[in-house]
Amino acid sequence: MEGEFESAARWIVEIAKKVGNDPQDYSVLEVDMRLVPGARTHQDLHSNSGIVVDRVDRILPEAIRLVDRELELPTGVCTKGA
Repeated sequence: MEGEFESAARWIVEIAKKVGNDPQDYSVLEVDMRLVPGARTHQDLHSNSGIVVDRVDRILPEAIRLVDRELELPTGVCTKGA
């Protein structure tokens, strides 16, 4: 599975399938960790590029950026009603 699940879009598809949601209902966000004081980060053990963040009570809106509203889903992915 290594390398296969590296993109945020691919993870969204997997999570949406698990809970029965349409992947198009999700978005990818970027958080500027410099604006999240006290946060602790760790390498995600299931990913080469992901991180896990803890010790965060809240993330200020100015630290969050919408990366892409229209996800480019992997080929062969069916969404609800499609």
